[in-house]
Amino acid sequence: MRLTFFLAAGLIACGTTGVAQDGPGIDPKAIEIAKASSDYLAGQPQISFGWFVTYDTIEDGREKRTSVWTGESAIVRGAGYRSSSIQGRDARDYVFDGTTFTAVFAGEGQFAQIEAPGSFEQLNATLLQDYALELPMGDIIDQSGSAAGFVDLTDAVYVGEVFFGDQTAHHLAFRRYEGDWEMWISTDPANPVPLMISGADPYAHGWPKFNAVLFDWDFAAELGDAPFQFAAPESFEQITLTPVAELAQ
Repeated sequence: MRLTFFLAAGLIACGTTGVAQDGPGIDPKAIEIAKASSDYLAGQPQISFGWFVTYDTIEDGREKRTSVWTGESAIVRGAGYRSSSIQGRDARDYVFDGTTFTAVFAGEGQFAQIEAPGSFEQLNATLLQDYALELPMGDIIDQSGSAAGFVDLTDAVYVGEVFFGDQTAHHLAFRRYEGDWEMWISTDPANPVPLMISGADPYAHGWPKFNAVLFDWDFAAELGDAPFQFAAPESFEQITLTPVAELAQ
């Protein structure tokens, strides 16, 4: 299950044209709240936030196992992006300065670089298409959007206003052929950030699920000197990031 499909569908696609906004199972209020959150994030010149993800995999056709993926991401539009994460025992850093993308595998003492002049949105699309590499939470801060997210939406439900920790949130639920997902978005009209996204794949055995909790949203964080630059330690080995097309040969 591609985790970022649900993240993109739940947030980025809300802000696109061509979205189905009527029909017997479509509550316009759910669409409106999701779109407002998407537009709010897309309009921020700088974003940093933390995230905690749990996701299921099905082992041996029957046993469900839950894994944990944690990290933090930051972007300054027009300047760069960085993300640090730990998945199991695998630590990775991704750094982009508008020209060069670097993947750092600290545990292995390795790094890989590709030239990628352009925007973050172009980088996000290129990495997924050419390298099958998903930037952690990249779809949440990607401004380009994807009309595919809600074109075939069959249900959009405003579940209600609920407590979420020490704040309140709008609870939304959506359904389309590829899967179901839910969102919890802050009720603060001045800061309608997403607080959690949950999704399930109804076509995989065991209905594997994921939950992404998003926290510590900051739109003016001090990111330090040269936050989008990478200087490789002398002991690190440079490796090649191989395109999917070459792996298939």
